[in-house]
Amino acid sequence: MPAVPHDLAQWIDEILGADAIEIDRAAAALLRVCRDHAAALREARSAGVDRALAEAGATLAGWIGDHVAGEWLWPEAFAVAVVGVWRVAHAELGGVAARVAAARAIAEALDDAVGHRYAALFRKRRRWQIDPGEPFPVVQPDLRRLFAGALITLPDRRETPIDRTRRLALAPAVNDGVGLALDLAGEVMAAPPAPGAELAAALPIASPSRQLRWHQRLDPRPAFGDVQPVAPGELATEVERLAADAAARGVAVLVFPELSVDDHALGRLRGALAAAASRPLLVVAGSRHAEVDGVRRNVATLLAPYAEATHAKFNPFFAGELVEDVAIAPAEVRAHATCDAWGRLGFSVVVLVCKDFLAPGAQHALEALRASLVVVPAWSEKTAVFESDARGLSGKTQSIVVVVNQAEPRDGGGGGDGDDDPVVLLVARPTLQVPTIVRRSEVAPPCLVTAKFAE
Repeated sequence: MPAVPHDLAQWIDEILGADAIEIDRAAAALLRVCRDHAAALREARSAGVDRALAEAGATLAGWIGDHVAGEWLWPEAFAVAVVGVWRVAHAELGGVAARVAAARAIAEALDDAVGHRYAALFRKRRRWQIDPGEPFPVVQPDLRRLFAGALITLPDRRETPIDRTRRLALAPAVNDGVGLALDLAGEVMAAPPAPGAELAAALPIASPSRQLRWHQRLDPRPAFGDVQPVAPGELATEVERLAADAAARGVAVLVFPELSVDDHALGRLRGALAAAASRPLLVVAGSRHAEVDGVRRNVATLLAPYAEATHAKFNPFFAGELVEDVAIAPAEVRAHATCDAWGRLGFSVVVLVCKDFLAPGAQHALEALRASLVVVPAWSEKTAVFESDARGLSGKTQSIVVVVNQAEPRDGGGGGDGDDDPVVLLVARPTLQVPTIVRRSEVAPPCLVTAKFAE
């Protein structure tokens, strides 16, 4: 084996340390070098160093595959293996550009050789929240199989990534106060829907202003809250009926709007799903105002055959001085994902309630996580911004974005001053086709509104 140059040994010690390091943390350390010196990496790429490093990188990947059998990397032995990459980079460039080009090539070699182990390693730690700058495994759904057609451009073809590889990414260094999480604790979405599967918006409420009631207060500031159905039994019956109809139709994903399923209706919904011969892969039971840990939250519930999860709204509604009277939950975008038999991530889902989806920090988090499916239960008379943001996110990340919204009928009965005809179902897909859009004037709730998951 070649001798390790002193400057390389010193560089490896600075980046990886002297002790054994887990393989994903080693890759992350190298990617941080790339992020910290992004301008130098662009310089190296402009000089064509990626092509020059290809052979040395492939040789390194082969060595890693042969010598790194588990979760740990020993930097001293690893330094010997990367001499080839180091020398090529320095033959082409000097200074920082050479070192950052080497860091990128080494991170990619790790990804090629042992990147399939990253998800299992992340899952083993059982720490789902991701701090700024920390690594997390990347979901790789088989979209070509799901859509069986032409897809929009892959995100990485817009620009070669600086701080992510095919199987690993770094959380944004600045998160605008919105946390990231990748939750592998339960099978909230055990498998992606089959090609040709249906999704459905369940709209149990015809007129929210008439069928829902809420309390208002003026002190210390104008606020409304504790939204509940005027006739809880009637709403629960409609929720139960719609869920049973969706299950009988074989719907794969069923979504209710924001504040359309109270505690009583949620219990009836669980019963309808338990009684169904075949239930949906995922049900998002809208959201409800509920007491959580002694404070009132706006909470969405995810129901899967073998798991449940919740998301508390962190970006409350406001109109002028009137605000939603709920405790502001810690802002977080949490992707629920599953691993296959080989430890690879196959599909992930994020649920955000109404305005959560519109928060710039949430959009940045979604771009980083690249969730397979983003579901947004909403209650809004103004949906143009949901349409534009959903289309934009799908184009940037190849996510499927589903917005299910309840709104007043367009006959003037209690309607607001929002869009002329708000959306009740929007499905933005990473394909060349236009999104599916169903507007309030086209439906007569209570009803199911269906669409193909993949078209």
